Amino acid sequence: MGVTLFMQSCIKFIIQSLKNAKIYLILSSTLFLFGIVFGALFKTNLEGVLFYDIVVNNYVIIFDKEISLLGYCFSKFFAYFGIGIIVFASSLTIFLFPLNGIIFFYQGFLLSTLVPYFYCAFSVIGIIVYIITVLPCIILRFCSFSLLSSINYSARCECNKCKKSLYLSAIFIFITFSIITLFWELITIGIIIRPLNFYL
Repeated sequence: MGVTLFMQSCIKFIIQSLKNAKIYLILSSTLFLFGIVFGALFKTNLEGVLFYDIVVNNYVIIFDKEISLLGYCFSKFFAYFGIGIIVFASSLTIFLFPLNGIIFFYQGFLLSTLVPYFYCAFSVIGIIVYIITVLPCIILRFCSFSLLSSINYSARCECNKCKKSLYLSAIFIFITFSIITLFWELITIGIIIRPLNFYL
């Protein structure tokens, strides 16, 4: 009973802090949407661009059975955890928001730009893999970054005790989203994609 009341008060506290940072939340979502639109308009060949290396090293290798699934998922987990630290630090002041803005924009850019890459490389199967694994993970990561930065930004106007609670709440939410993303990748790649031979 006590734990339930504590969780309810924490949730209400977090929701109120998000309301206080609604402009920040709207800005981050807008930048994410701009990234999606820009990525959809981004025209390039599958080969011969720097972005191609990012796609191969972070996404296409999931089709390779010789690549360790655990190694792949945990390397991405720690990479995005590092980005989360940057987001956390940058959201402590409005002057560093442009740095977070770049991260939000890039997440949206990835979301739409990866579609033609997967389709060109793997046809319809690539789109299925994108919908099952890549799309949910990008959205989950954006949500974790957005909530982390918004809660942190709202904490700057609170008392020291409230700041500490908000910072801890933001970190907890970010870690929770990161773990969910990690397990989603492990499950979809390990149980669905690789066993069904969704690779060339």
